[in-house]
Amino acid sequence: SGGNDVDGDVDLSGNSLLIVSLPPDTLGTVAVSWQNIGGADLTEGSTLNAIGIEIVFDDLPADLIVNVTDGSSNTGQSTLATAGGIFAPQEVAIPFASFSGSVDFTDVESISLVVSPLFPATDVQLGFNESTVPEPSTGWLLGLGLLLIGARHRNLG
Repeated sequence: SGGNDVDGDVDLSGNSLLIVSLPPDTLGTVAVSWQNIGGADLTEGSTLNAIGIEIVFDDLPADLIVNVTDGSSNTGQSTLATAGGIFAPQEVAIPFASFSGSVDFTDVESISLVVSPLFPATDVQLGFNESTVPEPSTGWLLGLGLLLIGARHRNLG
């Protein structure tokens, strides 16, 4: 706003970093879009169930808004709020289940990432990776198994 530039760079030197650096007294957003992906399967044959993002650096809170559009023009959106104060790389996952809408993650045509800092002078560096998040049923089965093992151990003891 106010005619100030918002600096957003994509480092293509092999690091795959998105660098957002807002000047003092400036609040704005930076958007990156990947278009015409051609029906990409983000699940990699049902082996992945989340979009992974590495927060390399984040001094102040920001919202990361991910939009996905499939081959049938269905869209989905998910927002991840960062806390700020991240000075060492931290991996986060945005589960496919957290997206609004009915987007087909096996037939993706476009993805956009909007970095929306909440304060002026925010600096954010993001990297991208693959991510798998355990399904809720996996957690329940694991918990049930641990309970059964604990009960059996208690009965034998």
